[in-house]
Amino acid sequence: MSTGYALVEAIEPRLKIAYPKPFQLEISKARGLQRKKQVRIIPSIKYTNDLTCLIHSGDKNSFIWPYWNDGFKQNWKSDIPVVWLGQTKTPDFIDKKNSFITGNVPWSNGLLSWLQNKCTSRFILYSMEDFILIRQVNTEMLKFICDIMKKNKIGLVKLYTNRQTMIDKINNRKEFGLLKVRNCMRWLCSCLPSIWSRDLLIDVLKNGETPWLFEQNGTGRLARMMLQHYAYLDSEVFPFREVIQQGKVKLSSYRFLRSINVKPEEKLECLK
Repeated sequence: MSTGYALVEAIEPRLKIAYPKPFQLEISKARGLQRKKQVRIIPSIKYTNDLTCLIHSGDKNSFIWPYWNDGFKQNWKSDIPVVWLGQTKTPDFIDKKNSFITGNVPWSNGLLSWLQNKCTSRFILYSMEDFILIRQVNTEMLKFICDIMKKNKIGLVKLYTNRQTMIDKINNRKEFGLLKVRNCMRWLCSCLPSIWSRDLLIDVLKNGETPWLFEQNGTGRLARMMLQHYAYLDSEVFPFREVIQQGKVKLSSYRFLRSINVKPEEKLECLK
């Protein structure tokens, strides 16, 4: 399977073109011979920065917005641009200049549209509204990881905290200071906070999918690309707590959410 994120040699052997620059030919070696293969043309875009933090939300989880906002205000002290991507509405506390709505379309359609038409960053720190920050984010480390990705043409770095499980499929071997992730990992593709290359995320996304289907089907698509992905395991880089599961507040999060200071009229019934 051809993916534009691979490093390609053009017709001139000495000329190497790295995605996302537009290219038309990929040359692969087969039994010692070179053969030309047509691949899709990627339109060029003008990047204005290397990293943007994207908070992706749906209307049905609007009940958690005040709690997310409290954690974000306290713990996001960063100059990394933040974009809110909502469905048909956005919260009042979000700057309208940095918010977009997708309309009533499938989850993946809205994300794809924003990535292809509005995003001008080379890398995306992807998160959702149900991941509430619990301590201050390490901006310098996020930028350092992004720099490693740019220099070494890495498409995905999963951000794990010490609370995370499912790290059994991660090698102990490190490369570029990052842990290698095996392609046989069950949830290789997930909506947990991660830094993605914009172009790789576009390649993995398919129209008509929910977050759940994206994690299930996207894992297979990502594995078949046969690329090396990485993880960074540190509880202080992007420290968060997941509070929603299958559209409902997790029972284990009740005590944590009660400790968050929100207006009385914004408190959840289950927490009063």
